[in-house]
Amino acid sequence: MASGTAQNPPRPGQQASARRGLFQDWSSNPGGIRIRLLLVFFRLVNPLSRGPRWFKLAGAPLILAYKFYTQWIVGIELHWKCTLGPGASIYHGYGLVVHSDTRLGARVKLRNGVTIGMKYTQGKPQVPVIGDDVDIGANAVIIGGVRIGDGATIGAGAVVIRDVPAHTVAVGNPARLLP
Repeated sequence: MASGTAQNPPRPGQQASARRGLFQDWSSNPGGIRIRLLLVFFRLVNPLSRGPRWFKLAGAPLILAYKFYTQWIVGIELHWKCTLGPGASIYHGYGLVVHSDTRLGARVKLRNGVTIGMKYTQGKPQVPVIGDDVDIGANAVIIGGVRIGDGATIGAGAVVIRDVPAHTVAVGNPARLLP
């Protein structure tokens, strides 16, 4: 799982990992230049969320350009502060929404209409943590402090409000686990 949120400070060498992530993202998205550019842009802007305040202010023009490109041109809300592991794949990303505090592991596959968002539980915000090699189908919704285990598959249109163990398939509304 990638680090770098307030709960997981960046590890030494994480910048080198970001460079590797950039090249892995490029090769993981052979179908279209717009998604490749989005992920390059994301890898450039994302480290600004972990720096001091002056670093964010200096990077504000880049952050605004990223928001314009992703939300207005590409139609995706992949928040610049979220944690995204290397080798991410986005298929037909229109309508994709990822909350700023979400942590997504390596080689995650995201499709159009996916919403990964926050839910307040007992007055505290809870966001999903998604493991490595997770495949998320079109129009799936993952809400709240759920954990999706490594290698899990979330079916198209599934609404996930509970944890999904590793190497499990979750389908339906609400999502149920298949053997």
